[in-house]
Amino acid sequence: MRDIAIGFVTGRKSFRNVLKTFACHWRGLIREHPVGIHLIVAYDLEYNHTSVDDYVNLQDEIRDTFRSVSFIGPESVRGMCEDLCGGGALEEREARQLFGRGYAGKRNVVLYEAIRRGMDALLFLDDDEYPPCRDESGWARVLVRPRRLPRARQGARHV
Repeated sequence: MRDIAIGFVTGRKSFRNVLKTFACHWRGLIREHPVGIHLIVAYDLEYNHTSVDDYVNLQDEIRDTFRSVSFIGPESVRGMCEDLCGGGALEEREARQLFGRGYAGKRNVVLYEAIRRGMDALLFLDDDEYPPCRDESGWARVLVRPRRLPRARQGARHV
């Protein structure tokens, strides 16, 4: 069985809504294919002035979708830095740079955790994008909101 990590870097309270929508799709995948899905979330409490509870309080139905669930906050990142520095793999300055503040540093945290846990694959997903809907034929439909595409209001142009 392959172990696939799903990585989220988030600072939004809406993260749980997006995760719930994805989890619904993944339950079908798990039933049809021998795959273990593991959730790794690096959260940023400062981005939108959130609390740990905004991320970790998942409904049991969502949590049960995953073989394992990991939430990585500032304390966990400090522990990662200490492990890497204590073992001589990195100097403190390098660890701070690797796992620094911001989106890139958080992505590195998720990547490091996936490697540390021996995942076969890692898929990063955004916390502000929902999965496409599937119609009866199995084809994916993507709902486009015209307010995001100013030309869509003018109608399609053929070239």
